[in-house]
Amino acid sequence: MSHIRMEIKVYSVQIIFKALSYEGTLKQMGAESREHRFFAKDSLPKNLNPRQKTFILDWAEGKEWPIIK
Repeated sequence: MSHIRMEIKVYSVQIIFKALSYEGTLKQMGAESREHRFFAKDSLPKNLNPRQKTFILDWAEGKEWPIIK
């Protein structure tokens, strides 16, 4: 009997969009998010999503793009 060893790798891709200007009203569309708001770099909420936090903080600190980690 032969054994096959399989290695499974999972990768997460985070894409963060930067808005330079915005017009209109933010709308809740579905149950994926509870709330939509814009934040200045110096007023980010403390409870950032752990999977996105490092990327958002890199942006807030002005690190060069693209940020690949």
